[in-house]
Amino acid sequence: MSRKTFAFAALFTIALGVHDARAQLSGTIEFTTAFPFTVGKTTMAGGTYSISSDALDKSTLEIRGRTASAFELTRQARPRATPSKTEIVFERYGKHYILKSVWVAGSAVGYELNVKFAERQLAGASERPTELRVTARLRAPGPLPR
Repeated sequence: MSRKTFAFAALFTIALGVHDARAQLSGTIEFTTAFPFTVGKTTMAGGTYSISSDALDKSTLEIRGRTASAFELTRQARPRATPSKTEIVFERYGKHYILKSVWVAGSAVGYELNVKFAERQLAGASERPTELRVTARLRAPGPLPR
């Protein structure tokens, strides 16, 4: 085998082993709130919700409840420390809550949502936002259908 062929084969093998480093949610996250909250341009009533990633675009999350659902594009976020529990983080402006981020226990990456639209809607609020964390549960994916 020539040097060029060997180098090409080695490079090809390395390229096959490279994985997409974007956050990928395997399974479904479930959480419950007693308060309404905003996801992008959608207001969700208090209740139980599930979060899962879109099958075609792992950076898009679907937030689904009994009466409403929303798809929201996210960006990868790195926590200061690896989270010890799965949590949903909200920004609170008085009585208004905005879904800000999603963290999975033991994961080095999470999901950050764009909160700018909802923040602009609350621009008249004189209060600074506070952070509220809601504990969630990660449900592992089930078996593939046959």
